Amino acid sequence: MLDPSPPSGPSLVALRAFEAAARCGSFSRAADELHVTAAAVAQHVKSLEAWAQQPLFDRTARGVSLNDAGVRARPALTDAFRRLDVAAGRLREGNPRRRTVRIAALPAVAELWITPRLAELPAALDGHDLTVHALDRKPDLHREGFDVTAYFAPTAGAGASDELVLVAAPAVAADLITVEDLSRTARLVDRAWDDDWHRWLGADHLPTSGRVIEVTLFSMAVAAAVAGHGAAVGRRSLLSDHLHHGTLVEPFERRVATGDRLTIERRDDPESDACGSWLTP
Repeated sequence: MLDPSPPSGPSLVALRAFEAAARCGSFSRAADELHVTAAAVAQHVKSLEAWAQQPLFDRTARGVSLNDAGVRARPALTDAFRRLDVAAGRLREGNPRRRTVRIAALPAVAELWITPRLAELPAALDGHDLTVHALDRKPDLHREGFDVTAYFAPTAGAGASDELVLVAAPAVAADLITVEDLSRTARLVDRAWDDDWHRWLGADHLPTSGRVIEVTLFSMAVAAAVAGHGAAVGRRSLLSDHLHHGTLVEPFERRVATGDRLTIERRDDPESDACGSWLTP
């Protein structure tokens, strides 16, 4: 007797793992996005390759890369999952019982821009909870279920660019008369933005001596500067509150355009729009 059931296709989980790995360019980055292990992503991709009866990635000692079959498969799957994520997000729209607005932001933005503004939440968000996720990478607004994202993006055309400024506590700044005086104080450097000092100083004015204190979060460099442990260079938008209150000052008038600015993106719904408007610089 013939079995009338149709042949089974690949699992949705396997397809999702392949699409994430193909888009991210590695199993480990896909695992971070999907909140699973890299081994789990590899196993799901392997099961999909078994179903397709051909490999979709080339594997080398340096990692994985899409082969021709994988390149052909990726665009349709990426489009399909994007549509699915958008459709799933609409399940929350217009829900009067929805209680939480989710924001994803660069860690420095979350700590230095968003946190000081929590007391200014507008009445439009009254009754809603708020969660702020500090993420190094900008997530896909629809794919990963966030309502608002806050990250730096290149300025378009003649758009106003953020600026790099050098800041220090007033007591430290008082001893900084010329750029050469920076050799007598510690340079506070954030590892992720370690080139900012070079960009601000310019190739002809790099200090040849002086201590360097390197940290892994820009907010740590700012806190150290406020405490008088040295000078820091960073985006003026992130330092605006400290400059306004006088806990940090600019010893020099030099400002260097970054070519980017803090950009707020939001879902198309009332709660996200109100929250994004509250955050917009």
